[in-house]
Amino acid sequence: MTELSDLKPVKDIPGWFPWLDQRLFAHFLSEDAVVPRGDLVELGTYMGKSAALIGQFLNPGETFTVLDLFGATPGDEPNAVENARSYSRLTRDRFEQYYLSVHDELPVIVQDYSSAIVDHVKPGTARFVHVDASHLYEHVAVDVGSARRIMLPDGVVVFDDFRSWHTPGVAAGVWEAVIDRGLRPIATSLQKFYGTFGDPAPHQDRLIGWVRSHPRHRFETVEIAGHPLVRVWDDESVARQKGGGDAKSANLSRISADVAALDKRLTVIDRRLAAVQRDLAERSQSTGRRALRAARRWAASARR
Repeated sequence: MTELSDLKPVKDIPGWFPWLDQRLFAHFLSEDAVVPRGDLVELGTYMGKSAALIGQFLNPGETFTVLDLFGATPGDEPNAVENARSYSRLTRDRFEQYYLSVHDELPVIVQDYSSAIVDHVKPGTARFVHVDASHLYEHVAVDVGSARRIMLPDGVVVFDDFRSWHTPGVAAGVWEAVIDRGLRPIATSLQKFYGTFGDPAPHQDRLIGWVRSHPRHRFETVEIAGHPLVRVWDDESVARQKGGGDAKSANLSRISADVAALDKRLTVIDRRLAAVQRDLAERSQSTGRRALRAARRWAASARR
């Protein structure tokens, strides 16, 4: 079974991808997974931290498709606000640069809304789908349907930010899918929800065996709306979260504050620039008037 230590590190790529989730991705993507063959998909990739790890599990004959807006302006205002707040520095070139720092070739890249994934991935072909796109409930609900359409039976789908305070739309979309749309929980970490539209039992049995073999990890099995779910955590991550809150939320808050401060600085600069332009215009007019008066005096003296 492939372990995280066997892979090329992705720590130098910007983004939010906790150590435990990196290990869980490697677990669900490894060669002895419940579904070991099939295409790979990521909806929403930011700078490519998780994509660079997922791509290391691509087998011959499989396709890895990555979809993101990559800085393009969304058509609806709430989505535009979210992108401006959290992903203003994201561009396709930056993603490609970071991905190629780990891989020799790029995945299939689609620059579009997440709903377009069904036009690029054939139905029933994906063994692993990572959803980290829009946090708005309406979009998450569409992503749930898209994932179900493109996935293999018993494939694994992962939803990011299913419990963060700033992403209630993801929680609503995910748990609604558990209640009414056939999504079956496999496990949760502090940040991500792991599920399937098939039978979760083989995934959970294998996961519990894996957790028990790693002393740093903890788990418990609970029941949610009649469905068993394995909660997985490590003491270090829990302690870090209790001490400093949700790291991603804190980062977003800092980014928002930095953007606001920059906006204020730009406003001051714009005002100063406008004042300089007015001063130059006034000086130019004054110089022109003096030159005109001097020319008139010269003409008058020349006539005399």
